[in-house]
Amino acid sequence: MKKTWLLFLLLFLLLATGSMAQTLPTEKIFFATGRLSYGLNDTIRVTGQLVRTDHAPSAGNETAGQLLLPYSRYLYVELLNSSDSVMVRKRLMTDEAGSFSAKMTLDPTTPKGVCYLRAYTRMMCNFSDYTIPVVPLEVFAETPTLAVTTAGMTCHFYPEGGQLVGDDMQQVAVCLTEGGNPLQTKAFLTSEQGDTLQEVVTTASGWAVFSFIPVQGRHYFLTATLGGRNQLFALPESDPQHPSLRLTKGKAQLAYDVLGTLPKGSKLYAYHQSTGLMVLPLKKKGIVVLEGIGPGVVTLMLTDRTDSIVSQSHCWHGGEKAAKTGDAGEQVFSLVRFLPLDEARQGIARSYVPTAEAMVNYQQDLFSEEPFPACYALENQADRTTDVMGWLCSARFSRFDVKKVLKEGWQAKNQPEVAPLIRGTVKGGGRQWALKEGTVVAYQRSTADAFSTEVNRDGTFVLPVGAYPDGDDFFIEAFDKKGKAGIYDYDFLGDTIPALRNHLHLWTAMADGQMENGKMKTENEVSHRGAFSFTGTNMIPEVVARAKVRVEHEQENKEYYGHRYLSEEALDKHNYQSFQEMVYHFAPYMRLIMASPERDDEGDSTDPTQEGMTELDQKTAPPEWHLFPANRISTLGGKDEIRIYVDGVLLSATQAFNLDMQQVASVEFMSPAKALPLHQGCINGCLEIKTKRFKPQSVRSMGVIYAPALGIANASQPYQPQTHEQPTEAGRYLKIVDEISVDGICSSAKVVTFER
Repeated sequence: MKKTWLLFLLLFLLLATGSMAQTLPTEKIFFATGRLSYGLNDTIRVTGQLVRTDHAPSAGNETAGQLLLPYSRYLYVELLNSSDSVMVRKRLMTDEAGSFSAKMTLDPTTPKGVCYLRAYTRMMCNFSDYTIPVVPLEVFAETPTLAVTTAGMTCHFYPEGGQLVGDDMQQVAVCLTEGGNPLQTKAFLTSEQGDTLQEVVTTASGWAVFSFIPVQGRHYFLTATLGGRNQLFALPESDPQHPSLRLTKGKAQLAYDVLGTLPKGSKLYAYHQSTGLMVLPLKKKGIVVLEGIGPGVVTLMLTDRTDSIVSQSHCWHGGEKAAKTGDAGEQVFSLVRFLPLDEARQGIARSYVPTAEAMVNYQQDLFSEEPFPACYALENQADRTTDVMGWLCSARFSRFDVKKVLKEGWQAKNQPEVAPLIRGTVKGGGRQWALKEGTVVAYQRSTADAFSTEVNRDGTFVLPVGAYPDGDDFFIEAFDKKGKAGIYDYDFLGDTIPALRNHLHLWTAMADGQMENGKMKTENEVSHRGAFSFTGTNMIPEVVARAKVRVEHEQENKEYYGHRYLSEEALDKHNYQSFQEMVYHFAPYMRLIMASPERDDEGDSTDPTQEGMTELDQKTAPPEWHLFPANRISTLGGKDEIRIYVDGVLLSATQAFNLDMQQVASVEFMSPAKALPLHQGCINGCLEIKTKRFKPQSVRSMGVIYAPALGIANASQPYQPQTHEQPTEAGRYLKIVDEISVDGICSSAKVVTFER
């Protein structure tokens, strides 16, 4: 990947009836941990893959047979507590294929209970934060907590299209749980007279899908048996006035029917990750051609005249290809994990075991109040199909607000991040005018490196900087187009945190979200899951880091760089007795060299400053001193020396050599970028010395200190492939294998036993 910063054009999407949307560039993330629970002082190891999905390879495509590289090179991984506060946040660099890994150590102050990991790129923040993957983990003090199974069965119905419509064949998904755990059992669809209409068998994930023709005005029930006791659950009542979409998937096409009454002014839209949002000709029955588009979920949405969604339905398109781990050069990412079986089945984070196939294919375009089928990766193909069909009936489109996009258009506000950047504006005159065509220089504390960029005519700047560790910061200073430093106001566009709608609270609460203060909610308190709403979600606001502009003394402004600046206190501490000793403090930047009076074999003096002197004069003359840059000692005399200024007066190194160190108040080594605006000709920087007689004026700082928000840090090293070791303790484990390759995204699991 090129090191130059990728320029990503802002895209605008304006939709009208009969038009087709442009593709919305997207990235998705799969990431997982090696465990579901961690003790205090444990290290959480995160491994994952960043995937670009907006243009999937297909036949006839010039990229066929290649997995397109993601737009971004950097991503963010965060650890949040149960109150949705960010505890740890890291910026990571992927390898060229998009793979990444991270380590997060839990300190003793980490609160016990359920915490959450989430990962995203800056580009992903263009879309709804429901598309940001979140994984729950348990933090325990001594031993992991196993969920207490409470006697009681729950049943949730999800008619396809969101509404049961009478007098027409319709598909209904049902999810059965016992004490919050999936329930695999037989159940029976019965009429209000008690007649059995059909038998229903749920999968190991508790899902079943059945089709029947409900008669308007009649009631239907699902009867299941638990502990020898029959329980009846009423299906939603049918409403023929409310439209509902029904989909039938073919090999290369998708047939749809609009059941019920079609509202006036309705429109039909389709979304696929490789085509974007499209408006379709609306009929009661129609066909959507799927040729030429890549794998992914196809969503059809029916809207009313105000563009509010009244019904939506989803199906998977793309086949069931598995990743080919045996073909060299085709596989991009593979992750093997061994989760203790007890935790995977009974731990308080058991409802959500991330797998690549579920997270990348389904869960980052759609949202559901139900967790993705927990045993999906363990089941046979028939049950996997049932799980997906059932979960899709419960899901709602969440990538963006369709009504808002149709009204205002879509704009990519966040560009992909391929290098660490500092963004901001520079204004002068009390923010009355913007600095035009100037320069901004950033000095990095940890490495003493300097970075610069030009300021645009509107006063904005984008400054690429180097990698930085946790807690690092930068000193930012602006210069006008003549190279003169001035007093400016700086505003920074800091790293923002996308709002967190923590829907996983529904899944990780004890007893499937029906435990409150340790007690089961009553039947009236249990929320109805047939209707979808984003209300009641928890959000944290955006956080913007802004540098502080302070009124400082000149000395205080320079204390930022202890390795380039010696204050009076530092000089007293070191107790330098000579100028030569003091220069040793700046050894990384300069060398004090004494000119030799001796001549070489050809008789040429090695010191041009002593030409014209007699041999006796040369032997009795005081030595000549020169201050050269450490990395570039020249033979051109003093022309490339580091200049020395004492209270603003230029002195030679020989003159400075005899300074009384007891009278020196401060010493600063200025780089060329800082020295040139003050003194002409300092092409190698200067040594600025102030004596105790010098009285600095109290002035406002000409720069600001910028600290990235929440201690964001780059990965110190690019992604390193992880080694997957087998468990060291005997027991039964759930082995999960996730693979991402050109041929598809595949996850599988099986129960394995390890002995000592």
